Amino acid sequence: ASNSNARQTLGSRRVLNQGMALHQLGLLRHRQGKLADAQKAFEDALCILADLPHGEALAAVSTCHFRLAEIFLETGNRQIAGEHLEKSRSIDESLNDQGGLAMSAELQRLIGR
Repeated sequence: ASNSNARQTLGSRRVLNQGMALHQLGLLRHRQGKLADAQKAFEDALCILADLPHGEALAAVSTCHFRLAEIFLETGNRQIAGEHLEKSRSIDESLNDQGGLAMSAELQRLIGR
């Protein structure tokens, strides 16, 4: 049983690393102004990170949602931006991430929701 647990832990670590790499790629592409590439990287990261057990990557999931909110705001889709922002804010509240909540409040003012 311990071999099985070790394999599961290693597999989970690989998945986490893959999701975090996509998260970092999204940050880079967003900074470069490549919004479509950034959006895809963040969405792919969310698909991977959201399924990890025990919320190993909740802060990164929150960041992905926050950055997607920024991207959708920049491309004029306030409704989807607001939906991603709400998901980010909910995670930040559960983590008691005051910095994340402050950033969300600022973006909320820009979205106008």
